[in-house]
Amino acid sequence: GDDSPLKNFSSPEPIEGKASDVNFRHVRYKKIMEAQRKRDANQNYMYRIQPGPDPNRKDTTTWMTKNALRDEALKPSTSWVRTGSGKIGTAFVEIIGCNDLPNMDVNVNANDKTDAFIALVMEDNMVRSDVIHDTLSPRWMPWSTRAFAFNIIHPSSLLMLGVFDFDGGIAGIGGISDIMDDHDTIGRVVINCAKFESGTTYLLHYQLHDDPQEEDARGEIILRFRVEWNSESEAKKMSLIA
Repeated sequence: GDDSPLKNFSSPEPIEGKASDVNFRHVRYKKIMEAQRKRDANQNYMYRIQPGPDPNRKDTTTWMTKNALRDEALKPSTSWVRTGSGKIGTAFVEIIGCNDLPNMDVNVNANDKTDAFIALVMEDNMVRSDVIHDTLSPRWMPWSTRAFAFNIIHPSSLLMLGVFDFDGGIAGIGGISDIMDDHDTIGRVVINCAKFESGTTYLLHYQLHDDPQEEDARGEIILRFRVEWNSESEAKKMSLIA
């Protein structure tokens, strides 16, 4: 009606081109990278921990040196995501980090680097880690979304991991089914759970390849992995069944 507070409002003329897209990208980048690195009293570089500090230790985990950050990533996970409906056993996967990833954002911003996250698929379940922005050797902290427990239906099921470069602008990642289409693939790894001893914890380093025919690795992923069968004899019997 005439009493509307917007009755005298007139919108500006639209601007041709992609200026707003570029500006949004710049705002996102500036927000993410604001004060991500600083020097301590000894002039050593310290890095802001992503996606945030340990809620119980904010004073000591908001900023860390590179060595402290890598040591922290190796500590046991404190938060787990459980998924799957199987009853034969459970596969426990912790994403520790990646090394020497390619820079997937080199054409976006001169100072921008890969924004990595991991998607994991096993049987009919799909989960993903937090995004670690702007680094080629990301580390996931024990309190972040990095640890997953898959309840397994069949012991010969494959665990598939994909390392992706986040490309969601400021909107974030949408439906989990959009990951393969909306984000740039860096590399993949496939793990056969039946190849591992039950109850044994493995620290695994896998070379990443986007194409099986690709000779040159696209960096590596570091995982901590353990599989536990509720009945080893039953698991062995089922593994012989196609």
